[in-house]
Amino acid sequence: MTRLEKVRRRLKAAKDRERTSRQVELKQGGVYALPNGMELVAGVGRAGRYFLYHPLVWAGQAWIVTLPITCEVDAEGRVLSHKGSPTGWRVGDLTDLHRTVERQSSRL
Repeated sequence: MTRLEKVRRRLKAAKDRERTSRQVELKQGGVYALPNGMELVAGVGRAGRYFLYHPLVWAGQAWIVTLPITCEVDAEGRVLSHKGSPTGWRVGDLTDLHRTVERQSSRL
C-alpha cells in the first residue's frame, strides 16, 4: 500500500466520522426502539451526547442527575451499553416510534 492510499483512507474515514456525528439527532423525550424490540427514551446531554433510558426510569417523579442509563450514543453514532461497551448497533438502527414522553416535575 502506497503512502497516498493510506492518506486517502484516513481522509475518507475522517469524513465518514464527521458525517455520522452530524446525523446523530435524537429528540429529547423521544421514544425509540432498538433492533431487539426494546423501547427506550432519549435524553440529550451536554456536547451532543445522547442517553437512552428505560421508559419507567424516564417517567420517574424526581429528576435525578444520575438516572441509570440503559445505553449511550457516542459522537460517532455507536450505541454503547450502560458500561460503555459497544453493542454492535448504530444510531441508524434505532426506529423512531413518533412518540414522546414528558418528564414529570418534582414537587419537593
